[in-house]
Amino acid sequence: TPRERLAELLRECLAVAEDWNDSQVVLDVFAIAFQARHCRGGKGERRVFLWMLVEMIRSGYGETVRRLLVLLPFYGYWKDALLLLEVASEESDEVASLPSEEVAALREAVVALLAEQFCRDLEVLESGATTSLSLVGKFLPREGNHFDKSLPRVLQDIAGTAFPGHPQPKVAYRKACSRLNQALATPEVFMCSKRWEELRYDHVASMCMTRNRKAFLRHDGDRVRLVALQKKLHGAQSSPVELAKAALEAGEGESDLLDAQWASMREEVVKQVQEAAVKAAGAAGAEAASSPEGEACRATEL
Repeated sequence: TPRERLAELLRECLAVAEDWNDSQVVLDVFAIAFQARHCRGGKGERRVFLWMLVEMIRSGYGETVRRLLVLLPFYGYWKDALLLLEVASEESDEVASLPSEEVAALREAVVALLAEQFCRDLEVLESGATTSLSLVGKFLPREGNHFDKSLPRVLQDIAGTAFPGHPQPKVAYRKACSRLNQALATPEVFMCSKRWEELRYDHVASMCMTRNRKAFLRHDGDRVRLVALQKKLHGAQSSPVELAKAALEAGEGESDLLDAQWASMREEVVKQVQEAAVKAAGAAGAEAASSPEGEACRATEL
């Protein structure tokens, strides 16, 4: 399977690192993992990224992975921390389960990471500087939702860490999550309360727009079509495969939305290619200037 093949390749890389006594190989493996995950300039391959980190934990780099958790929201999003814990905790026919002590250590690190940012955001919320809020409040586990079921007691652990000594930490946690999401004005808040007319479609994230496009069109079709025609929809973080699949399954009225997202994605790709070309040209120019021929040219000019 793809996961088994990935695990095999990682073991080969780490064997080379050990044989050559070269820690740079290990650093390269971690760099490849985060480049694979990077949703703004990399491949956006979340599943491959999570598999790689789990295999690195299995290979004895658990502490390194735990220290790198703080980078997850910059290369992906806050939900990745919970997804990593979920993948690390699951029993699979493809690969052996992680040692229980490694899973426990990862769980403790994930809970600490999320609870710390949660508390930091609550302080920011109290100060009124809502533009400085992270999106951790959007992805924290909720009672009865997916992670509350797949990761038993993780919600209670986060609530207990965020509200130590509180007589009802889960109640305080639930109310604080609600306040945070109201301040963040996440689409889910407006969707759940059926306040479709208040949604800012030009602020809706790429994946949210793609996945909820049918609901947006059904409840607020005129407004979302207008934003689409104005080419203001986000699509930079969508993948061509996702948009192509959505286009094949598209119903009436969805083509304008998907066209706008495709245009946004294309603009971002062109921008990244141009930036990479400028950097490559600059590096090549610097290398040429430092060569003997470059020194001779400068001497001639002088």
